[in-house]
Amino acid sequence: MKHIEAIDVNAYYGDNHVLKNINLAVKENTVTAFIGPSGCGKSTFLRTLNRMNDYIDIFRLEGKILVEGNDIYKKKVNIEEL
Repeated sequence: MKHIEAIDVNAYYGDNHVLKNINLAVKENTVTAFIGPSGCGKSTFLRTLNRMNDYIDIFRLEGKILVEGNDIYKKKVNIEEL
């Protein structure tokens, strides 16, 4: 079963397109690492999973982030529970 899934995720800081067409499925009880050079979007992507980017006024996200099949960007989601 997919525990976390990113579907066609695009992220922007203002007009700066920082994450482009990210698709990822992480199964339950697996270890996953994000590796890459400085500035490639690792931290930005991780902040999409806990919605910390919500506190950045110019941040915008397109696509879906699902946790246990639930879209975490729906308005009814309690951010503190993530």
